[in-house]
Amino acid sequence: MKIKDVAIFTNSGISRASQEEIKQFPPIRNKLEIEEDIYIERISRELSDKIFSSCEPKGASDAVRQYVQLYSFVRYDAPALPPLHWDSDERLQICMGLSRLIHPTTISFEYSARIRYEEDKIHDITPGPVSGFGAHAWVSRENSRNWLTEAEGKENAILLNAHSEANLSERIKQALWFLEYAFRTYFMDVRWPLICMGLESLIHTDKYRSTKQFSYRVEKLAFEVGKGNFPEQKADEAYTMRSKLVHGQLIRNIENYKLELYESLEDILRSVLKKAILDSSFAEIFSSDNKIRNKWPI
Repeated sequence: MKIKDVAIFTNSGISRASQEEIKQFPPIRNKLEIEEDIYIERISRELSDKIFSSCEPKGASDAVRQYVQLYSFVRYDAPALPPLHWDSDERLQICMGLSRLIHPTTISFEYSARIRYEEDKIHDITPGPVSGFGAHAWVSRENSRNWLTEAEGKENAILLNAHSEANLSERIKQALWFLEYAFRTYFMDVRWPLICMGLESLIHTDKYRSTKQFSYRVEKLAFEVGKGNFPEQKADEAYTMRSKLVHGQLIRNIENYKLELYESLEDILRSVLKKAILDSSFAEIFSSDNKIRNKWPI
């Protein structure tokens, strides 16, 4: 019995895009090897329809499905134990999460499944974690490009390989988790503190002067990863907003300027984590409080 785990990414995002944007940033069409047993590819229409049907709630009506597969993350020869446990070693989830460091998308577990088969004949399809936390993901703007290009898929392969070889500090691991948690959260008043917590995981070293540590060091981080147009004043404003939110002031109707500020923060965090995975000397900065203090003294 062979096993493969699948997570389908639908065309719901690209269906709202302009033809000009699709032409400029064509989505993945060809089968891309990400790792020896992980691919981004377009599985057959027959199989994708079966996965959709397995994952969707069974209703009383025969509603017409309004979406199809754009591409899928596929893990061949997935761990056999537990037998019905999708992605039990989380390798596919890590691959999907790392893809967000390259370009943010809403890839999630909503249409995930384990397929057991013999000689291309399907034995059974078991849904993955299609409900609850991780079943959905969001980007900050609904009208932003919500898919990967082939070049970004190839970059995903480089990043996953580097992640496998990297000896990441707990600070970096924690920041990766806060970033992923933010993507799995819809409301901006929760996302904003999570992104700030991800950045603080990387640069907070001392009990006092937390705002100064954040504003000064985030400016330096932005410069390190080529996002230099983020002065300390902006970082200070972002941290002030974070403090308001964690003390109960909601901003679910966020104005455009504040949304741009959030997106700058998220972009800096994604870029820092990407560089830390690819560049061990950069990652080493975050291995101890003293190295952070020496690099960016307050």
